[in-house]
Amino acid sequence: MPVASIFAYACGESTSPVEQVPASITLIPSTVTLNALGETQALTATVRDALGNVVDSAVTFQSSDQSVFTVDADGVVTAVGIGTGRATASVGSLSRSSDVMVSQVGTEISRASGDEQTAAVATTLAAPIVVRIQDALDNGVAGLTVTFSVTGGGGTVSLDSVTTGTDGTASTEWTLGTTAGAVHRLIAAVGGVGRTEFTAVGLPDVPESAAITAGNNQVQPIGRILPVALTVTVADRFGNGVAGQDVTFAVTSGCGEVTPASAPTDSLGEVRAQWTLGTELGAQTVDANVPGITQNPLSFFAEGTNLTVSGVSPDTLVEGQVARVTGTGFDTTTADIAIAVDGASSQITAATESTIDFVVPRTPCRPARDVAVVVTTTNGGTATAQTKPLAPVSFVTLSVGEQTIVQTPADFCFQFAAEANDEEYLLGVQSAASGAELTVATVRGEVIGGATASPSAWTSLRAAAPVTGPAYVADRVRLERWRLHREAEVMLRAAQREALAAAAGAPAGVRASSAGIPRDVLVGDAVALKIPDITGNICSDFFTVSGTVRAVGTRGIWVVDGSNPGGGLEGADFDSLSGLFDDVIYEAATNEFGAPTDLDDNDRIVILISKRINEANQFVLGFVSLTDMLTPDRCESSNQAEIYYAKAPDPGAVTGAVYTREAALKDAPPLIAHEFTHIIQAGHRLFINETQFMSLFMAEGQATLAEEVVGHAALGNTPGQNYGFTIALNFGDRAPNDWYELPFRDLARYFGNNQASPSNPIDGAPHECGWQIREPFPCEGSSRALWYGVTWSLLRWINDQFGPGFAGGAPGIQQALIDNSRVGMPNIANVLGLSTDSLLAQWSAMLYLDGRVSGLPARLTFPSWDLVSIFGPGGFGTTHSSAQLQPTLIVFSDFLQRVEVRDASTAYFLLGGGNRPATAVRVTDGTDEELAAHMQ
Repeated sequence: MPVASIFAYACGESTSPVEQVPASITLIPSTVTLNALGETQALTATVRDALGNVVDSAVTFQSSDQSVFTVDADGVVTAVGIGTGRATASVGSLSRSSDVMVSQVGTEISRASGDEQTAAVATTLAAPIVVRIQDALDNGVAGLTVTFSVTGGGGTVSLDSVTTGTDGTASTEWTLGTTAGAVHRLIAAVGGVGRTEFTAVGLPDVPESAAITAGNNQVQPIGRILPVALTVTVADRFGNGVAGQDVTFAVTSGCGEVTPASAPTDSLGEVRAQWTLGTELGAQTVDANVPGITQNPLSFFAEGTNLTVSGVSPDTLVEGQVARVTGTGFDTTTADIAIAVDGASSQITAATESTIDFVVPRTPCRPARDVAVVVTTTNGGTATAQTKPLAPVSFVTLSVGEQTIVQTPADFCFQFAAEANDEEYLLGVQSAASGAELTVATVRGEVIGGATASPSAWTSLRAAAPVTGPAYVADRVRLERWRLHREAEVMLRAAQREALAAAAGAPAGVRASSAGIPRDVLVGDAVALKIPDITGNICSDFFTVSGTVRAVGTRGIWVVDGSNPGGGLEGADFDSLSGLFDDVIYEAATNEFGAPTDLDDNDRIVILISKRINEANQFVLGFVSLTDMLTPDRCESSNQAEIYYAKAPDPGAVTGAVYTREAALKDAPPLIAHEFTHIIQAGHRLFINETQFMSLFMAEGQATLAEEVVGHAALGNTPGQNYGFTIALNFGDRAPNDWYELPFRDLARYFGNNQASPSNPIDGAPHECGWQIREPFPCEGSSRALWYGVTWSLLRWINDQFGPGFAGGAPGIQQALIDNSRVGMPNIANVLGLSTDSLLAQWSAMLYLDGRVSGLPARLTFPSWDLVSIFGPGGFGTTHSSAQLQPTLIVFSDFLQRVEVRDASTAYFLLGGGNRPATAVRVTDGTDEELAAHMQ
C-alpha cells in the first residue's frame, strides 16, 4: 500500500509528523465474475484518513464461502467452486465488500475416446463414444447437454442426448450401419460451445454371394483379347464387396486362354481376368468358381467371329475424303458399323461383307500424324486396329512474299507439313472493325509427341546496315512542342464537333456582305476579326481583335494582332511565308485535295497571328475553326471566312511561355499545310456538299498527308522513290523545315517505341493500340492520338498502290474521300470499290515486310518510303531499338499465345524453324471457340 505523511512547518522551526488515523476504505472492483475454476482476479483496497490522504495500513481480506472462492493476503480472488459470495477487506473496525460470482462456461468440446474405430458393419463399436466439455482453464464442465447424431453410414446411437458429468464428459454407444468403408460419421454437439466429429470404418461381413459384374456376352474376332475384362464381385449379405476371396477361372469351351487362372478379390470385392478367345467360330465359355458360395460356377459367354481388317486405303488418309477398309466378316448394314479414326467417328457410306467405305473425319485443327483406324460391327466385334498416316485437307503452301487472307473464323486453322528447310511465316491476327474495342485471341500451335523445330535464323528481322558518320539526333524541343500541340488539337477538334452538332448541322449558303476581309485589302490596313475562344464554347464565345495586314499574296492575307508581344515575325519573314504559301503550300494542297471554298469572296486564305491563341492555350500552335463555315445566326464566333489562327511568337514570355521567332518560322509551313487541308475538307463537306464532316482519324490522317505532299513540293521530292531515313528524318537538317518526321514518330510509337526506355518496347504494341480513337492505349503517351501518322501511312500507301490506275490519279482518290458523304473506312471502301478488310490486311503486312523481303508483290510494299531504313540502324534505330515493328517470335512446336487485339490493329507473329515437324496452328477466342466475324 502507498505511504502518505503530512508535515507541518513554521517559520524558522519544524514539528513532529501528525499521526494518520484510518477513516475510510474503498474496494475495487465492486463485483467479481469468474467463468472458470482456477480463474483469478485481484481486488484493490485503499485506506484514507479524514482528510482524504492515503494511509499505509495493513488490510485483511476474507472469503464468505471458501468452497466457492478464496482470497489471499494480497486480495487475489481464486474460483474453486460454482456459487456466489462476498469478499471483504478490513482495517480495524472499517470494512468494505465486493460481490463474487463463480460459474463455469464451456469453451471447447473435444473427443475424449472412441474415435477412429474399426468394426464389422451392423455391429456396436467396442469402445463407447466419449466427449469432454471444458472451460477456459481445461476444467471439465458438468451439466451441459450433448447431442449425438449419425451423419454418415446409416448407423444408430444408444443415447442421442446426454448431460455431462462432474468431469465434463458424456458418452454413448455407436452401432455402425450396413455400408462398408470409411463412410461412418457421428457428430457430438453442445449449444454455444461447438461440435466435433467421430469417424469409424465398417468392415464387410462374411462373404455370402458372388456375381458376374462385367465382361459377359462379348462379341469379338477369334484369337482376340476381349476388350472388357471378366469381372466377378464377391459380397456380404449387405452387398459390400469382400476382399481376399480366391476366385478361379477356367476355359470350358472354345480353346481360348484366361489369365490369371486364380486371384483374390480386391478391396472392392472384385477380381478381373483377361480372356483371349480361341480359334473356333461361335460360342465360347469360361467358368468362375468362388469357394463357399452357392452360385458356383459363374459362366461367362462370348462369340468368336471371323471379322478381320486386311487393309485401309489410300496409303495416306485425308480429312474429309472417302477411304476404304477391306477384310472379312463385315456387317452389310451401315447402321451396324462404326469406324473410328484417331478416336473420331466416321460417316459410313457403303458396306459389303469384305469392304466398307467411309469419310475420314475432320478433327479440330490437329497436325498430320499416324492414326489408328478401328472397325467395330454389331455382329463382329472390334477388329485389330490399323495404323495409317493422316493428313489435313490442305497444307499452307505459300511462296516467298505471297500472302493469303482468311476472313472466315471457322477456317482459322493453318496446317504446316513437316519440312527440313528453315522457313518463316508472318501471321497477323487482325480486327477489321472500326472503333476502340478489344478482342481476345488465342494462337495455339500443336505438334505430335512434343517435337520442336530447330531455332530459326530469323533472317527477315535483319534491318538496314548502320550508316557511317554521325548518328541521327532528334530536335527534342520541337518534337515535344508538336506533341503537346497535337494533344491540344485533339481536344479542340472534339469541342468543334460538339459546337457543330449544337448548331444543327451544315450552314445555309448565305454570306453576309461584311464577312471576312475584302479582296482589295492592302498592307498596313487595319482589320477587325473574331477569334473563337477555345477555352469556352467556340461557337458562342469569342474575342474581337484589331489587326494589321502585313502581307497580301495571290492566295493569302497575313494579319497580325496589334497587341502581340514584341520580337515577332519581321517584314521579310512575312514576304517569305507569303511566297511559300502562294507558290508551294496552296498549289500543292489544292492539287491534291481540291480547291477551298471562298466564303468571303476574296480568293484568299486569311492567316491571323494573335497572342489570344497563346493566352488561351500555350500548347496550341495554330488551328482552323469549323465554325467559320457557319453563318453568325448559328455560330456568333463565325467570321464566314477561310481563316487559319496562329500562335504569336513571344520570345519574352509575355503571354506566359517562350515561343521564339525561329521556332515559329520552322513550325509555320507544315502547320499551315496541315490546317489549310482542314479548310478544304470542311468547306467541301459542310458548305458545298452539306454533309457530315469526315471522321477525325481520317481528317487528321489526310491533313498529315498534306504535310508530306507540300513537303515534297517544297523540297523537289516526288512520291514512289522509296526514300530512306535521310529524307524522312531530315538527317543533318538538310532542309529548313521538318516535313516528314512526325508521322514516322507516330508509326514508331504504334510499333512499340518507348521513348522513356528506348530498348524496351511498349507491352501490348501494336495489337492493343488503337489508331482510329482518341486514346490509343497502351501507346498513347499522355493521350497522344496516333491517327495522324498511322492513318497517314494508310493513305500514302493507298495513293502509291491505287493512284496510278485511279481517275485523276492519287489526287483523285483524296478528293473523292473529301467529296463523299461517308466516314471512316466505309469512305475508303466506297471510293476504291474494294473491301477495306483486305486492304487492312495488306497494309498491315506491308508495315512489317517492306524492305525486308525481296520480290514482294506490289501490295505488300511501300513504294514511297523504305521503312527498314527509316526505323533501322541509322534512323530511329540508332537510339531507339524498339522503333521497329517486332513480331512475337515462335519456333514451330507446341505453343500458346493469348493476345488482345484492338479494332483495326494487328497482332504479329513470326513462325519459323528448321527441321519442322508437322504443325497445326489454330486461332480462336479466349475460350477456344470461334472468333467474332470481324476478326481475320
